[in-house]
Amino acid sequence: MFQNNLNFRVMELPKIYSQKQWERGGCLEQHKKYIGKPYISWSAVETWRKEKAFAPKPEFSYLTGKQAFLTRYCLGDNSYVSDSMIDFGTFGTETENYICDRTDADKFEQHERKVLDTIKPLGVFQREVIMPFRGFILIGYIDDMTLPDEKGNVELVRDYKTKSKSSKKDLHDVDKLQLDLYIGALQKEGLKVKRAEYCIIERLGGRECMQGKGRTVLSIGKEIWYEDYSYNNDTIKRAKDLVREAAKEISEYWKVFKTLNK
Repeated sequence: MFQNNLNFRVMELPKIYSQKQWERGGCLEQHKKYIGKPYISWSAVETWRKEKAFAPKPEFSYLTGKQAFLTRYCLGDNSYVSDSMIDFGTFGTETENYICDRTDADKFEQHERKVLDTIKPLGVFQREVIMPFRGFILIGYIDDMTLPDEKGNVELVRDYKTKSKSSKKDLHDVDKLQLDLYIGALQKEGLKVKRAEYCIIERLGGRECMQGKGRTVLSIGKEIWYEDYSYNNDTIKRAKDLVREAAKEISEYWKVFKTLNK
């Protein structure tokens, strides 16, 4: 798959899969061969494809997704990102950490922990997956999944989301293809995923957080929704096509950026 080294010299991306990153991902033997290869994430692809970057700070004009990507990944500048966007991300990570390994318990009140305690983790938390492409790789981390059995069957892959009741419907948008890629990556390893789902935890205080009141106004509600996620070979192929197209464009921009900033 990576036999043609010329492909890696042609495809250039801002990030390279490193030895340290491989170690952080659990030292999976099947991923060791990708050390030194250019990589991209699904979140980076989503940013690149957006017409407008999400929730910039008031002192900034709206950026296109491409502008936001170049600002962050090429210039290393995250100043355009709103505090509320960071707060939402922090809250989601703390929620997942508590569900799966009971860390960050101090971030939640007793009644919030009681709701989260009703969720039974599947057993494999933040499992690294890699989807290989010609000239680069896509890296991701599955929130939670069951341990593969001796035949390579994975009973369930789960993605945790913190959402309000009104906002959770966007998870089934046709362009939400993160799980398709991750399941496709598991299939590349010879595993067979039987089922996938969203576990959506009700998030309260989103409007107040958007108004600048910070992480402290975000809390866990009373509702937990489990929603099946549908995928097939066609959706996996479509996801791969979107990644391939974005990576090709990013590579060309990155080459120009490096030439202009030698």
